[in-house]
Amino acid sequence: MDRMEVDIDPYYSQAEGAGADYGIENFVGVPSTERGSGRTRIFHIFNTLTRERSQAAELTVWDWTGDLRRIQVTDARGKELCFQLLDGHMQHYWDHKYARVLVDVTVPALGYTTVVLSEKEMESYPAYLLENERVSGTFDDYVLENDRIAVTIASDSGRITSLRHKDTGVELVGEEQSAGFTYIETESHTSSAWNIGRYLRELPVDRCLRLERPADGPLRRSVKATWKAADSRIEATYSLDKYQSAVKIEVTADWHGIGGDTVPVLDYRIPLAYRPEDYQYDIPAGSIRRASLHNDVPGLRYGLARRAENPAAILISDSKYGYRGGRQEACTDPHQQLHQSGSLSGEGHPPYYSVVRRLRRGRPEGGADGRGLQPQSLLSALQFPPGHTAA
Repeated sequence: MDRMEVDIDPYYSQAEGAGADYGIENFVGVPSTERGSGRTRIFHIFNTLTRERSQAAELTVWDWTGDLRRIQVTDARGKELCFQLLDGHMQHYWDHKYARVLVDVTVPALGYTTVVLSEKEMESYPAYLLENERVSGTFDDYVLENDRIAVTIASDSGRITSLRHKDTGVELVGEEQSAGFTYIETESHTSSAWNIGRYLRELPVDRCLRLERPADGPLRRSVKATWKAADSRIEATYSLDKYQSAVKIEVTADWHGIGGDTVPVLDYRIPLAYRPEDYQYDIPAGSIRRASLHNDVPGLRYGLARRAENPAAILISDSKYGYRGGRQEACTDPHQQLHQSGSLSGEGHPPYYSVVRRLRRGRPEGGADGRGLQPQSLLSALQFPPGHTAA
Protein backbone atom coordinates (compact mmCIF):
# COMPACT_ATOMS: atom_id res chain seq x y z
CA MET A 1 0.00 0.00 0.00
CA ASP A 2 1.35 3.40 -0.93
CA ARG A 3 1.90 5.80 1.95
CA MET A 4 0.41 9.27 1.69
CA GLU A 5 1.70 12.08 3.88
CA VAL A 6 -1.03 14.34 5.26
CA ASP A 7 -0.53 17.81 6.67
CA ILE A 8 -2.02 17.62 10.15
CA ASP A 9 -2.49 21.36 10.56
CA PRO A 10 -4.77 22.59 7.73
CA TYR A 11 -7.79 22.99 9.95
CA TYR A 12 -5.88 24.87 12.64
CA SER A 13 -4.94 27.68 10.27
CA GLN A 14 -6.94 30.80 9.46
CA ALA A 15 -4.90 31.71 6.38
CA GLU A 16 -7.78 31.48 3.90
CA GLY A 17 -8.46 35.09 2.92
CA ALA A 18 -6.09 36.64 5.47
CA GLY A 19 -4.46 39.91 4.44
CA ALA A 20 -7.22 41.17 2.16
CA ASP A 21 -6.20 44.82 2.70
CA TYR A 22 -2.62 44.26 3.83
CA GLY A 23 -0.06 46.05 1.65
CA ILE A 24 -2.45 48.51 -0.04
CA GLU A 25 -2.64 51.29 2.52
CA ASN A 26 -4.36 54.28 0.92
CA PHE A 27 -4.82 52.26 -2.29
CA VAL A 28 -1.08 52.12 -3.00
CA GLY A 29 0.77 48.84 -3.39
CA VAL A 30 -0.23 45.23 -3.99
CA PRO A 31 -2.59 43.23 -1.72
CA SER A 32 -1.10 40.20 0.03
CA THR A 33 -4.13 37.97 0.39
CA GLU A 34 -3.42 34.26 0.88
CA ARG A 35 -5.72 31.28 0.32
CA GLY A 36 -3.42 28.60 1.69
CA SER A 37 -3.51 26.62 4.91
CA GLY A 38 -1.34 24.25 6.88
CA ARG A 39 2.44 24.15 6.81
CA THR A 40 2.87 23.78 3.05
CA ARG A 41 2.06 26.93 1.09
CA ILE A 42 2.17 27.44 -2.69
CA PHE A 43 2.80 30.82 -4.33
CA HIS A 44 2.69 31.80 -8.02
CA ILE A 45 4.92 34.74 -9.01
CA PHE A 46 4.10 36.44 -12.31
CA ASN A 47 6.33 38.50 -14.62
CA THR A 48 4.51 41.11 -16.73
CA LEU A 49 7.66 42.21 -18.56
CA THR A 50 8.70 41.05 -22.02
CA ARG A 51 12.05 39.79 -20.74
CA GLU A 52 13.22 37.30 -18.16
CA ARG A 53 13.38 38.80 -14.71
CA SER A 54 15.39 37.89 -11.61
CA GLN A 55 14.42 39.44 -8.30
CA ALA A 56 14.20 38.94 -4.56
CA ALA A 57 10.41 38.48 -4.28
CA GLU A 58 8.76 39.17 -0.92
CA LEU A 59 6.14 36.64 0.24
CA THR A 60 3.76 37.21 3.13
CA VAL A 61 2.85 33.94 4.87
CA TRP A 62 -0.31 34.10 6.98
CA ASP A 63 -1.11 32.10 10.12
CA TRP A 64 1.67 29.57 9.58
CA THR A 65 1.84 27.09 12.47
CA GLY A 66 5.30 25.68 11.81
CA ASP A 67 8.74 26.48 13.22
CA LEU A 68 10.21 29.52 11.47
CA ARG A 69 13.70 28.11 12.05
CA ARG A 70 12.87 25.11 9.85
CA ILE A 71 11.42 26.90 6.83
CA GLN A 72 12.49 25.66 3.41
CA VAL A 73 11.60 27.07 0.00
CA THR A 74 11.67 25.11 -3.27
CA ASP A 75 10.49 25.47 -6.83
CA ALA A 76 7.84 23.26 -8.46
CA ARG A 77 10.45 20.55 -9.11
CA GLY A 78 11.67 20.47 -5.53
CA LYS A 79 14.92 22.40 -6.12
CA GLU A 80 15.85 24.45 -3.07
CA LEU A 81 15.80 28.24 -3.53
CA CYS A 82 17.79 30.86 -1.67
CA PHE A 83 15.55 32.69 0.80
CA GLN A 84 15.79 35.16 3.67
CA LEU A 85 13.40 35.37 6.63
CA LEU A 86 12.64 39.03 7.33
CA ASP A 87 10.71 38.50 10.58
CA GLY A 88 12.26 36.61 13.49
CA HIS A 89 8.80 35.88 14.89
CA MET A 90 5.20 36.07 13.70
CA GLN A 91 3.89 39.62 13.32
CA HIS A 92 0.36 40.69 14.31
CA TYR A 93 -2.18 42.16 11.91
CA TRP A 94 -5.81 42.42 13.05
CA ASP A 95 -6.73 38.90 14.24
CA HIS A 96 -4.02 37.18 12.18
CA LYS A 97 -0.29 36.46 12.31
CA TYR A 98 2.15 36.73 9.46
CA ALA A 99 5.83 36.44 8.55
CA ARG A 100 7.64 37.86 5.51
CA VAL A 101 10.07 35.81 3.43
CA LEU A 102 12.31 36.96 0.56
CA VAL A 103 12.88 34.38 -2.19
CA ASP A 104 15.42 34.52 -5.02
CA VAL A 105 13.40 33.75 -8.18
CA THR A 106 13.86 33.97 -11.93
CA VAL A 107 10.64 34.28 -13.93
CA PRO A 108 10.40 33.93 -17.74
CA ALA A 109 9.08 36.75 -19.91
CA LEU A 110 5.30 37.14 -19.61
CA GLY A 111 5.25 33.98 -17.53
CA TYR A 112 5.19 32.75 -13.97
CA THR A 113 7.00 30.44 -11.58
CA THR A 114 5.79 28.40 -8.63
CA VAL A 115 7.32 28.60 -5.16
CA VAL A 116 6.59 26.08 -2.40
CA LEU A 117 7.18 27.03 1.24
CA SER A 118 7.15 24.22 3.79
CA GLU A 119 8.67 23.01 7.04
CA LYS A 120 11.66 20.72 6.63
CA GLU A 121 12.41 17.77 8.86
CA MET A 122 14.56 18.36 11.90
CA GLU A 123 18.09 17.40 10.93
CA SER A 124 19.66 17.52 14.39
CA TYR A 125 18.68 18.08 17.99
CA PRO A 126 18.55 21.87 18.48
CA ALA A 127 21.02 23.49 20.85
CA TYR A 128 20.40 27.09 21.90
CA LEU A 129 23.58 28.98 22.68
CA LEU A 130 24.08 32.48 24.00
CA GLU A 131 25.60 34.18 20.96
CA ASN A 132 25.57 37.83 22.03
CA GLU A 133 29.06 39.26 22.14
CA ARG A 134 30.13 40.70 25.46
CA VAL A 135 32.49 43.27 23.97
CA SER A 136 32.09 46.90 23.02
CA GLY A 137 31.43 47.48 19.34
CA THR A 138 32.47 50.30 17.04
CA PHE A 139 30.11 52.82 15.49
CA ASP A 140 31.34 52.97 11.92
CA ASP A 141 29.31 54.22 8.95
CA TYR A 142 26.88 51.68 7.53
CA VAL A 143 27.42 50.44 3.98
CA LEU A 144 24.65 48.75 1.97
CA GLU A 145 26.20 46.99 -1.00
CA ASN A 146 25.41 44.48 -3.73
CA ASP A 147 26.99 43.66 -7.10
CA ARG A 148 25.81 46.95 -8.59
CA ILE A 149 25.90 49.83 -6.11
CA ALA A 150 27.27 50.84 -2.73
CA VAL A 151 25.42 53.20 -0.38
CA THR A 152 27.06 54.80 2.66
CA ILE A 153 24.95 55.97 5.61
CA ALA A 154 26.67 58.19 8.18
CA SER A 155 26.68 56.74 11.69
CA ASP A 156 26.29 60.14 13.33
CA SER A 157 23.48 61.63 11.21
CA GLY A 158 21.78 58.64 9.58
CA ARG A 159 21.94 60.47 6.22
CA ILE A 160 23.23 59.16 2.88
CA THR A 161 26.74 60.45 2.22
CA SER A 162 27.56 58.34 -0.85
CA LEU A 163 25.68 56.65 -3.72
CA ARG A 164 28.24 55.00 -5.97
CA HIS A 165 27.97 52.81 -9.05
CA LYS A 166 30.52 50.05 -8.61
CA ASP A 167 31.28 49.33 -12.28
CA THR A 168 31.95 52.93 -13.30
CA GLY A 169 32.74 54.53 -9.95
CA VAL A 170 30.19 57.31 -10.67
CA GLU A 171 29.20 59.19 -7.48
CA LEU A 172 25.83 60.92 -7.14
CA VAL A 173 26.05 62.79 -3.82
CA GLY A 174 28.18 65.91 -3.68
CA GLU A 175 31.49 65.84 -1.81
CA GLU A 176 31.24 66.61 1.92
CA GLN A 177 27.43 66.69 1.60
CA SER A 178 24.58 64.31 2.40
CA ALA A 179 21.12 63.39 1.09
CA GLY A 180 18.16 63.44 3.45
CA PHE A 181 15.36 65.44 4.95
CA THR A 182 15.41 69.19 5.57
CA TYR A 183 13.24 70.97 8.14
CA ILE A 184 12.18 74.34 6.73
CA GLU A 185 10.53 77.30 8.43
CA THR A 186 8.45 79.31 5.94
CA GLU A 187 6.75 82.69 6.09
CA SER A 188 3.20 82.39 7.39
CA HIS A 189 1.87 85.31 5.31
CA THR A 190 2.82 83.70 1.98
CA SER A 191 1.89 80.13 2.97
CA SER A 192 -1.41 78.41 2.23
CA ALA A 193 -2.85 74.98 1.47
CA TRP A 194 -1.65 75.47 -2.13
CA ASN A 195 1.58 77.45 -1.78
CA ILE A 196 4.83 76.93 0.08
CA GLY A 197 5.76 80.25 1.64
CA ARG A 198 9.05 82.14 1.50
CA TYR A 199 11.85 80.16 3.11
CA LEU A 200 13.11 81.70 6.36
CA ARG A 201 15.38 78.99 7.72
CA GLU A 202 16.52 75.56 6.48
CA LEU A 203 17.90 72.93 8.86
CA PRO A 204 19.10 69.45 7.87
CA VAL A 205 17.38 66.66 9.79
CA ASP A 206 20.50 65.05 11.27
CA ARG A 207 19.69 64.55 14.95
CA CYS A 208 19.68 60.77 14.66
CA LEU A 209 18.41 59.24 17.91
CA ARG A 210 18.78 55.61 16.88
CA LEU A 211 20.50 53.64 14.13
CA GLU A 212 20.11 49.87 13.72
CA ARG A 213 20.31 47.10 11.13
CA PRO A 214 17.01 45.18 10.80
CA ALA A 215 18.19 42.86 8.00
CA ASP A 216 21.58 41.64 6.83
CA GLY A 217 21.21 38.62 4.60
CA PRO A 218 21.97 37.36 1.10
CA LEU A 219 18.86 38.94 -0.45
CA ARG A 220 18.35 42.17 1.51
CA ARG A 221 20.39 44.48 3.70
CA SER A 222 18.79 47.34 5.56
CA VAL A 223 19.46 50.11 8.08
CA LYS A 224 16.81 51.88 10.14
CA ALA A 225 17.29 55.45 11.38
CA THR A 226 15.17 57.55 13.75
CA TRP A 227 15.38 61.34 13.86
CA LYS A 228 13.89 64.15 15.91
CA ALA A 229 12.89 67.33 14.06
CA ALA A 230 11.35 69.97 16.35
CA ASP A 231 8.31 68.21 17.88
CA SER A 232 8.12 65.59 15.13
CA ARG A 233 9.66 62.14 14.88
CA ILE A 234 10.84 60.55 11.62
CA GLU A 235 11.76 56.90 11.03
CA ALA A 236 13.41 55.70 7.83
CA THR A 237 14.43 52.22 6.72
CA TYR A 238 17.06 52.08 3.97
CA SER A 239 17.09 48.74 2.14
CA LEU A 240 19.08 47.31 -0.75
CA ASP A 241 18.07 44.03 -2.41
CA LYS A 242 19.99 41.59 -4.58
CA TYR A 243 19.74 42.41 -8.33
CA GLN A 244 18.59 45.91 -7.41
CA SER A 245 20.22 49.12 -8.64
CA ALA A 246 18.17 51.06 -6.11
CA VAL A 247 18.29 51.82 -2.44
CA LYS A 248 14.75 52.11 -1.09
CA ILE A 249 13.83 54.32 1.85
CA GLU A 250 10.56 53.68 3.61
CA VAL A 251 9.75 56.54 5.98
CA THR A 252 7.09 57.10 8.61
CA ALA A 253 6.88 60.66 9.97
CA ASP A 254 4.89 61.36 13.12
CA TRP A 255 4.45 64.98 12.11
CA HIS A 256 3.43 67.54 14.75
CA GLY A 257 4.36 70.69 12.87
CA ILE A 258 1.66 73.36 13.40
CA GLY A 259 1.68 76.75 11.75
CA GLY A 260 1.96 79.96 13.79
CA ASP A 261 4.42 82.77 13.28
CA THR A 262 6.06 80.40 10.80
CA VAL A 263 4.83 77.30 8.94
CA PRO A 264 7.09 74.21 9.16
CA VAL A 265 7.71 72.16 6.01
CA LEU A 266 9.65 68.95 5.48
CA ASP A 267 11.37 68.09 2.19
CA TYR A 268 13.89 65.55 0.91
CA ARG A 269 17.04 66.68 -0.90
CA ILE A 270 19.88 65.18 -2.85
CA PRO A 271 22.89 67.51 -3.28
CA LEU A 272 24.33 66.48 -6.63
CA ALA A 273 27.95 65.79 -7.47
CA TYR A 274 27.55 67.52 -10.86
CA ARG A 275 25.90 70.62 -12.33
CA PRO A 276 22.82 69.70 -14.41
CA GLU A 277 22.19 71.24 -17.82
CA ASP A 278 18.48 71.54 -17.03
CA TYR A 279 15.64 69.65 -15.37
CA GLN A 280 13.03 67.43 -16.99
CA TYR A 281 9.58 66.70 -15.49
CA ASP A 282 6.72 64.54 -16.74
CA ILE A 283 3.45 66.32 -17.42
CA PRO A 284 0.13 65.16 -18.95
CA ALA A 285 0.78 63.59 -22.38
CA GLY A 286 4.53 64.12 -22.27
CA SER A 287 7.41 65.85 -20.53
CA ILE A 288 8.90 69.34 -20.25
CA ARG A 289 12.39 70.68 -19.64
CA ARG A 290 12.91 73.66 -17.38
CA ALA A 291 15.93 75.68 -16.40
CA SER A 292 17.18 75.82 -12.82
CA LEU A 293 14.57 77.59 -10.70
CA HIS A 294 14.51 78.36 -7.00
CA ASN A 295 10.83 77.54 -6.73
CA ASP A 296 8.54 74.50 -6.70
CA VAL A 297 7.34 73.23 -10.09
CA PRO A 298 4.82 70.48 -10.88
CA GLY A 299 5.72 67.01 -12.08
CA LEU A 300 3.35 64.05 -12.23
CA ARG A 301 5.93 61.46 -11.23
CA TYR A 302 9.52 62.62 -11.49
CA GLY A 303 12.12 65.34 -11.73
CA LEU A 304 15.26 64.51 -13.75
CA ALA A 305 18.51 66.49 -13.41
CA ARG A 306 19.85 66.09 -16.96
CA ARG A 307 23.41 66.14 -18.22
CA ALA A 308 24.90 65.21 -21.59
CA GLU A 309 27.27 62.47 -20.45
CA ASN A 310 27.43 60.02 -17.58
CA PRO A 311 24.42 58.96 -15.53
CA ALA A 312 22.03 61.64 -14.24
CA ALA A 313 19.88 61.80 -11.11
CA ILE A 314 16.10 61.59 -10.91
CA LEU A 315 13.51 61.83 -8.11
CA ILE A 316 10.28 59.89 -8.55
CA SER A 317 7.21 60.08 -6.33
CA ASP A 318 3.97 58.13 -6.53
CA SER A 319 1.76 60.68 -4.80
CA LYS A 320 3.54 64.05 -4.48
CA TYR A 321 3.99 66.37 -7.41
CA GLY A 322 6.02 69.33 -6.11
CA TYR A 323 9.68 69.37 -7.26
CA ARG A 324 12.43 71.93 -7.08
CA GLY A 325 15.55 71.71 -9.23
CA GLY A 326 18.22 74.31 -8.69
CA ARG A 327 21.37 75.27 -6.83
CA GLN A 328 22.88 71.92 -7.88
CA GLU A 329 20.37 69.85 -5.90
CA ALA A 330 17.03 68.22 -6.45
CA CYS A 331 14.28 67.95 -3.88
CA THR A 332 10.63 67.14 -3.51
CA ASP A 333 8.22 68.31 -0.85
CA PRO A 334 6.35 65.52 1.01
CA HIS A 335 3.63 67.95 2.12
CA GLN A 336 2.55 68.92 -1.38
CA GLN A 337 -0.91 67.57 -2.15
CA LEU A 338 -2.39 65.36 -4.91
CA HIS A 339 -1.60 61.71 -5.50
CA GLN A 340 0.17 59.96 -8.35
CA SER A 341 1.75 56.54 -8.63
CA GLY A 342 5.38 56.32 -9.74
CA SER A 343 7.56 53.66 -11.32
CA LEU A 344 10.56 51.99 -9.71
CA SER A 345 11.74 50.31 -12.90
CA GLY A 346 12.79 53.46 -14.76
CA GLU A 347 11.59 51.88 -18.02
CA GLY A 348 10.82 54.37 -20.77
CA HIS A 349 13.17 57.07 -19.46
CA PRO A 350 16.45 58.06 -21.14
CA PRO A 351 19.67 56.73 -19.60
CA TYR A 352 20.06 58.07 -16.10
CA TYR A 353 21.49 57.47 -12.68
CA SER A 354 18.46 57.93 -10.55
CA VAL A 355 17.16 58.42 -7.08
CA VAL A 356 13.56 57.26 -7.03
CA ARG A 357 11.14 58.37 -4.34
CA ARG A 358 7.68 56.99 -3.81
CA LEU A 359 5.60 58.80 -1.24
CA ARG A 360 2.27 57.76 0.13
CA ARG A 361 0.14 59.00 2.96
CA GLY A 362 0.22 56.52 5.83
CA ARG A 363 -1.94 55.90 8.88
CA PRO A 364 -0.87 53.96 11.97
CA GLU A 365 -2.97 51.01 13.07
CA GLY A 366 -5.87 52.28 15.16
CA GLY A 367 -6.26 55.56 13.27
CA ALA A 368 -4.76 59.03 13.37
CA ASP A 369 -3.14 60.33 16.50
CA GLY A 370 -5.17 63.54 16.32
CA ARG A 371 -2.14 65.78 16.56
CA GLY A 372 -0.83 67.74 13.60
CA LEU A 373 -0.65 66.04 10.19
CA GLN A 374 -1.20 62.37 9.47
CA PRO A 375 2.03 60.34 9.62
CA GLN A 376 3.66 59.91 6.22
CA SER A 377 5.34 56.97 4.52
CA LEU A 378 8.16 57.40 2.02
CA LEU A 379 9.84 54.96 -0.27
CA SER A 380 13.03 56.07 -1.98
CA ALA A 381 15.37 54.29 -4.35
CA LEU A 382 18.53 54.77 -6.37
CA GLN A 383 18.65 53.44 -9.93
CA PHE A 384 21.06 53.42 -12.84
CA PRO A 385 20.82 53.63 -16.64
CA PRO A 386 19.57 50.80 -18.87
CA GLY A 387 22.11 48.03 -18.77
CA HIS A 388 22.46 48.55 -15.04
CA THR A 389 18.80 48.73 -13.95
CA ALA A 390 17.29 46.12 -11.71
CA ALA A 391 15.53 43.29 -13.49
